Amino acid sequence: MNSYRLTIFRMCLLLSLFFESKISFSQDELASVAQKPQEQKTIIHEDYHLVEEQTVKMNKDKIKLINLNHYVNKWFLLKRTGRVYKHFHVENRDSRNKIYLTKQGFYIVGANHKAKFCKLWSGDTNFWTLNMEQQTFPYYEICDGMLFIRIYKDSNTKLSLTESTTKWLRNHKFGESVVNFVKPFMLELQMEENLGVSQFELVHHDWSQDFPLNANVKNYSKNLAVSKDHHLGFSIQNDYENILFGLWYKSKMHQGVFVNIFTPRLINEDILESHKDKVKEIGKKELDSVVYMTAYDLDQYYPNYIIGTQHPTIDRGFEHNKHIANIGSIPPFDVLNSVGVFIGGFKSRHGYFKYGPHQGKVSGYIEGGVELQKMEPKLA
Repeated sequence: MNSYRLTIFRMCLLLSLFFESKISFSQDELASVAQKPQEQKTIIHEDYHLVEEQTVKMNKDKIKLINLNHYVNKWFLLKRTGRVYKHFHVENRDSRNKIYLTKQGFYIVGANHKAKFCKLWSGDTNFWTLNMEQQTFPYYEICDGMLFIRIYKDSNTKLSLTESTTKWLRNHKFGESVVNFVKPFMLELQMEENLGVSQFELVHHDWSQDFPLNANVKNYSKNLAVSKDHHLGFSIQNDYENILFGLWYKSKMHQGVFVNIFTPRLINEDILESHKDKVKEIGKKELDSVVYMTAYDLDQYYPNYIIGTQHPTIDRGFEHNKHIANIGSIPPFDVLNSVGVFIGGFKSRHGYFKYGPHQGKVSGYIEGGVELQKMEPKLA
């Protein structure tokens, strides 16, 4: 960026801040905005200038705020180098917030065009002395909740004997083969059986167009009912004593959320007989298992993806990824707006292709607009 364009940028920024927020500060407090380094390889498409850097000097140290994807405007790295070396992974609560680095902290212009001067390392406030490792929670609120510091915390999930044994086996050369051999027998022991099923004639249901499609089952006149309190865990809109397999019910808790209980034995024969060259036959024990499904109206909700604290792993070979804090939990500012959580248990190796035209390739993943595992063309 040449000096003429930089001058125009600064003038426009100062004018906009003055008229919108009635707050201004001198030009030397504004961080200089640098172009993406030529060797930057942490972002999805290397041909695009997705990384933005702002830099200020403080005494003999240098402070950088790195926007890892300025189109997404979600994840930042805050780095101090010189006499003191510190780095923080910063998350922008609202991607519409515009964040500017100053010699005293951040200047934030919110989505409502109101500006806030967030002094983090001036006066009595010394942000750099904070010990984030001593914080209880993985999110540390700053700037009145407009920004959060992400802090990596080891998973405190206690593994069962089966899970810990499986983990140990998979860390050894032939462990995966042993796990695959034993898995069918373990499924027979752990499978939740289809309890409480009884004969139940289907009565008229007023299914409107805002329901998901019902399952294509063999017969709607028998073996369809399961007890209403069958491990469901939340309330549904149902005028009858029993829940019918394969039908969707509205949740009483959230609008646009639906629940379905199903058992594979009721799958239509033409589905079971199809694609046998690609899909294994369902085992006898699996036929009587109980499947719980939820559906969400995507006109009202949107899905989000968060990697776990251990899996899937982050490719730390990328320069900026070394300081990414993987949290594995819903951010505190999203908790009240969340209606469901699905814990997948996915690992990096699950994205590797063993066969077919993409053999040897891996399907990568992104969070916060940052490529955490290398993306392959046509596999996104």
